[in-house]
Amino acid sequence: MQTNPATPPTPASTRASLARSDEQRLYSETLQKFLLTENDFDRRCKRLAGPHPERVALWGGLAELGALAAAFDDAHGGYAGDARTLALTMTELGRSLAVEPYLA
Repeated sequence: MQTNPATPPTPASTRASLARSDEQRLYSETLQKFLLTENDFDRRCKRLAGPHPERVALWGGLAELGALAAAFDDAHGGYAGDARTLALTMTELGRSLAVEPYLA
């Protein structure tokens, strides 16, 4: 089944979520909103179309949201470090077709 890339994804409120806590739900929704704004189809195509594609353009915003720190626990400079928060992050990055490396 093909989908139209210009069609926005289903809002978080109407689909199943991996989030168990309010904090995880808020994190997931905030990350989704950021990616819908900063990584929409037209912007992503423009970033990747040039001779030197910008493959880490979202890293600053992801860092501000805590997505980079979500993979690590407090003892290692992060704030979550659990599989569920990592899955929430990976789900939203995948759903938005983000090309930035997350776990590398």
